[in-house]
Amino acid sequence: VDLLLEGRMRVFHAADSERKVTVKHLGAPCTLGEMQALTGLAYFQFAEALTRCLLVRVRTDAFVDFLEGNGTAPQGLLKDVARRLYLAYRNEASILATVTGRVASLLLAYAAAFGRESADGVVIRYPLTQKIVAQETGATTKSINRAFSAWRDEGVVDMHKGWFLLRRIGEIEAASGGLRFNLKYEARQEPHSEERL
Repeated sequence: VDLLLEGRMRVFHAADSERKVTVKHLGAPCTLGEMQALTGLAYFQFAEALTRCLLVRVRTDAFVDFLEGNGTAPQGLLKDVARRLYLAYRNEASILATVTGRVASLLLAYAAAFGRESADGVVIRYPLTQKIVAQETGATTKSINRAFSAWRDEGVVDMHKGWFLLRRIGEIEAASGGLRFNLKYEARQEPHSEERL
């Protein structure tokens, strides 16, 4: 079992080196691999760091002993697992979602982790590209280009200094259709005026 104590990760399914479709984003503190450890079932998802992370690996027997000997730990773990299962159940609808809906949800996930409020909208300060968006949503590059072109024409999404700029976050929320890779969007305020767009 891995304990994520600092940082942020994404969990994905990998069809090949080019297609790594995002399932969800996880932020510290949380556990990874606890269901496999407790059930003995095989891993079927992958995870990678989006930021610098601090992970602590705990032996399965030590993890189980901790749960059995700590009255509040099982309840905390149950809440965390239930939260992630809730996301997974909601994301089952992704097979029915439009490309625009999947892209909108992914942008909201990155905005929640790396978004900064500015006078022009929300800036995603992460090296996200249209190619990465295509890989993480399982869509073709052509369909991603089409979605972004439409949003740019409508003034919803733009690029500024290499960052995605979400000008009208409410419209992106609406376009997501309820699909979520994290539970909610919370952009942070710009800390210093010189960092504004």
